[in-house]
Amino acid sequence: MRLRCVLAVAFVVLAASAAYSETLLATITKIEGNKVTFKKATYNPLGAGNEKYTYEEPMTAEVTKDVAITTGHFLPTDIRIPDKTTPLEGGLDHAYFKKLAERKTPVRPSLIVLGEKDGDKGKITAINIWKSGFPK
Repeated sequence: MRLRCVLAVAFVVLAASAAYSETLLATITKIEGNKVTFKKATYNPLGAGNEKYTYEEPMTAEVTKDVAITTGHFLPTDIRIPDKTTPLEGGLDHAYFKKLAERKTPVRPSLIVLGEKDGDKGKITAINIWKSGFPK
Protein backbone atom coordinates (compact mmCIF):
# COMPACT_ATOMS: atom_id res chain seq x y z
CA MET A 1 0.00 0.00 0.00
CA ARG A 2 2.78 2.43 0.94
CA LEU A 3 4.71 1.60 -2.24
CA ARG A 4 1.62 2.33 -4.36
CA CYS A 5 1.20 5.67 -2.63
CA VAL A 6 4.85 6.62 -3.21
CA LEU A 7 4.64 5.57 -6.87
CA ALA A 8 1.41 7.51 -7.35
CA VAL A 9 2.94 10.67 -5.86
CA ALA A 10 6.07 10.28 -8.01
CA PHE A 11 3.93 9.83 -11.12
CA VAL A 12 1.84 12.92 -10.38
CA VAL A 13 4.96 15.02 -9.77
CA LEU A 14 6.57 13.77 -12.98
CA ALA A 15 3.43 14.30 -15.03
CA ALA A 16 2.93 17.82 -13.67
CA SER A 17 6.57 18.77 -14.18
CA ALA A 18 6.61 17.40 -17.73
CA ALA A 19 4.01 19.97 -18.79
CA TYR A 20 6.37 22.87 -18.08
CA SER A 21 9.86 21.46 -18.35
CA GLU A 22 12.94 20.65 -20.38
CA THR A 23 14.36 17.14 -20.18
CA LEU A 24 18.01 16.63 -20.92
CA LEU A 25 20.53 13.82 -20.97
CA ALA A 26 23.31 14.64 -18.51
CA THR A 27 25.94 13.06 -16.31
CA ILE A 28 25.94 14.19 -12.70
CA THR A 29 29.37 15.14 -11.40
CA LYS A 30 28.77 16.59 -7.94
CA ILE A 31 26.08 17.09 -5.29
CA GLU A 32 26.46 19.83 -2.67
CA GLY A 33 23.43 20.21 -0.45
CA ASN A 34 20.55 21.01 -2.78
CA LYS A 35 22.78 21.98 -5.73
CA VAL A 36 23.58 19.49 -8.49
CA THR A 37 26.48 19.96 -10.90
CA PHE A 38 26.09 18.14 -14.21
CA LYS A 39 27.38 18.09 -17.77
CA LYS A 40 24.83 18.00 -20.57
CA ALA A 41 25.50 14.96 -22.77
CA THR A 42 24.86 14.29 -26.43
CA TYR A 43 24.55 10.69 -27.61
CA ASN A 44 26.61 9.72 -30.67
CA PRO A 45 25.61 6.15 -31.68
CA LEU A 46 28.54 5.83 -34.10
CA GLY A 47 31.15 6.97 -31.57
CA ALA A 48 34.23 4.80 -31.21
CA GLY A 49 34.98 3.09 -27.89
CA ASN A 50 33.88 5.08 -24.86
CA GLU A 51 33.26 8.21 -26.93
CA LYS A 52 29.57 7.54 -27.50
CA TYR A 53 28.81 10.70 -25.52
CA THR A 54 30.09 14.23 -25.87
CA TYR A 55 29.81 16.52 -22.87
CA GLU A 56 29.34 20.26 -22.53
CA GLU A 57 30.79 22.46 -19.80
CA PRO A 58 29.52 21.78 -16.25
CA MET A 59 26.34 23.53 -15.11
CA THR A 60 24.96 23.84 -11.59
CA ALA A 61 21.27 23.93 -10.76
CA GLU A 62 19.28 23.87 -7.55
CA VAL A 63 16.74 21.12 -6.92
CA THR A 64 13.17 21.86 -5.89
CA LYS A 65 12.00 20.79 -2.43
CA ASP A 66 9.77 18.07 -3.95
CA VAL A 67 12.26 16.74 -6.52
CA ALA A 68 11.38 13.26 -7.83
CA ILE A 69 14.48 11.06 -7.86
CA THR A 70 13.87 7.74 -9.59
CA THR A 71 15.68 4.96 -11.39
CA GLY A 72 14.55 3.33 -14.62
CA HIS A 73 15.78 2.13 -18.00
CA PHE A 74 15.60 4.52 -20.94
CA LEU A 75 17.15 4.78 -24.37
CA PRO A 76 19.61 7.63 -24.93
CA THR A 77 17.89 8.37 -28.24
CA ASP A 78 14.49 8.79 -26.51
CA ILE A 79 14.98 11.61 -24.02
CA ARG A 80 11.93 11.35 -21.79
CA ILE A 81 11.23 9.95 -18.33
CA PRO A 82 10.28 6.28 -18.81
CA ASP A 83 6.87 4.93 -17.88
CA LYS A 84 8.30 2.40 -15.41
CA THR A 85 10.45 4.01 -12.73
CA THR A 86 11.27 3.18 -9.14
CA PRO A 87 11.73 5.89 -6.49
CA LEU A 88 15.30 6.06 -5.15
CA GLU A 89 15.29 5.69 -1.36
CA GLY A 90 17.04 8.56 0.41
CA GLY A 91 16.88 10.99 -2.52
CA LEU A 92 20.07 13.04 -2.86
CA ASP A 93 21.48 11.31 0.23
CA HIS A 94 21.51 7.93 -1.56
CA ALA A 95 24.88 6.09 -1.71
CA TYR A 96 24.91 6.50 -5.53
CA PHE A 97 25.38 10.25 -5.16
CA LYS A 98 27.89 10.02 -2.30
CA LYS A 99 30.34 8.06 -4.51
CA LEU A 100 30.39 10.68 -7.31
CA ALA A 101 33.40 12.57 -5.94
CA GLU A 102 35.50 9.37 -5.90
CA ARG A 103 34.91 8.50 -9.56
CA LYS A 104 37.63 9.09 -12.14
CA THR A 105 35.31 8.54 -15.15
CA PRO A 106 31.85 10.04 -15.68
CA VAL A 107 28.82 8.04 -14.59
CA ARG A 108 26.31 6.90 -17.19
CA PRO A 109 24.05 9.75 -18.22
CA SER A 110 20.82 10.37 -16.34
CA LEU A 111 17.70 12.26 -17.32
CA ILE A 112 17.37 15.64 -15.65
CA VAL A 113 14.17 17.67 -15.85
CA LEU A 114 14.52 21.45 -15.51
CA GLY A 115 11.36 23.35 -14.67
CA GLU A 116 10.22 26.28 -16.78
CA LYS A 117 7.37 27.58 -14.60
CA ASP A 118 7.84 30.79 -12.61
CA GLY A 119 8.78 29.25 -9.25
CA ASP A 120 10.74 26.34 -10.70
CA LYS A 121 12.43 28.10 -13.62
CA GLY A 122 15.92 26.64 -14.02
CA LYS A 123 15.53 24.30 -11.02
CA ILE A 124 15.71 20.52 -11.23
CA THR A 125 12.27 18.99 -10.70
CA ALA A 126 13.15 15.35 -11.49
CA ILE A 127 16.20 13.11 -11.87
CA ASN A 128 16.00 9.63 -13.39
CA ILE A 129 19.11 7.51 -12.87
CA TRP A 130 19.86 5.09 -15.71
CA LYS A 131 19.03 1.56 -14.59
CA SER A 132 21.53 -0.85 -16.14
CA GLY A 133 19.09 -3.63 -17.01
CA PHE A 134 16.83 -3.64 -20.04
CA PRO A 135 13.10 -3.05 -19.50
CA LYS A 136 10.87 -6.07 -18.98
